[in-house]
Amino acid sequence: MATRNYNRLTLTSGQTYLQPNADTINVLNYTSGDFDGAIIRSDSAGNAFNLNLPGTTVTVRSVTFKDTDASGGAKILVIGGTDEGGNINIEFGALGGMHFRIWEDDDEE
Repeated sequence: MATRNYNRLTLTSGQTYLQPNADTINVLNYTSGDFDGAIIRSDSAGNAFNLNLPGTTVTVRSVTFKDTDASGGAKILVIGGTDEGGNINIEFGALGGMHFRIWEDDDEE
C-alpha cells in the first residue's frame, strides 16, 4: 500500500491507468477536464484503490472507472462515462449539477 499526493493530476484521454489495489491517490487541486476521457482501474479486479479529489463534488466527462473508491474525497459525477463495477462514491449518468424544468405554455393569443 502506497500513498501518492499530487498538487494536480492530468490524465490523457483514451489512456488506461491501472492503479495498484489498496493504494491511495490524493489530488489537492482538480481542474475541470483533468480526467476527461481516461480509463481508470484498479490492477486487481474486485479490489479497489482509493482516489481522493478535493471539494464536495467533481464532474468528469467520458471517464471509465473500475474498482475505484472515492469515499475519502469529493463525490465524482460522471457524464457519458462507463461504470465497470466496484466503484464507491462515483455517480454515473449525472447531469453535472444542471437541473431542468419542463412546463407547458397554455397561453393562447
